[in-house]
Amino acid sequence: MPVNTSPWQTEHPWEPSPDAHPQPVPLMSEADLINPLLRLSDVIDEQAVLCQAAMPLVEALRLLKHSATGAVPMVDHGRPVGFLSDRGAIAAIYDRPRDWERLTAGELAESAVTARAGDTLDVIFKRFHRGGLFVVDSRGDLQGVVTLRSLAGGITERGWGWLFATRLFPVA
Repeated sequence: MPVNTSPWQTEHPWEPSPDAHPQPVPLMSEADLINPLLRLSDVIDEQAVLCQAAMPLVEALRLLKHSATGAVPMVDHGRPVGFLSDRGAIAAIYDRPRDWERLTAGELAESAVTARAGDTLDVIFKRFHRGGLFVVDSRGDLQGVVTLRSLAGGITERGWGWLFATRLFPVA
């Protein structure tokens, strides 16, 4: 009989022991959520589609549609302003049905969340916005954007669950 095997397990090797009480493995470290060797500079999207704050909402909505994301990063003279989200645009059109065509993208900007390129990936768990995270240099100039798509290789399955549950779709 192999070591630490009960007679029941010998007869039923494909089933767990009736005495076993499997417990979930606790989260031990941030390495369970992200690749700890990566920095934002490793996952930055330098070619992200950007929306200008002064852009008419109608044009910004075209960008949003073609970006295939729920939000487009918005800038003004190379500085992050915020994100234009599909939810924000729909709410603005609903709230202002008669004059929504006169709105600019900047009027609907949602939080410009920034970080530095040298920051480790764990910063996304504290600052990530639905549209992404702006990466800026020491002067505040835009270097690129970290998006859900660009994070694909840097976050573990457990990390994705935590990110979605706490930053993207938190339960009130």
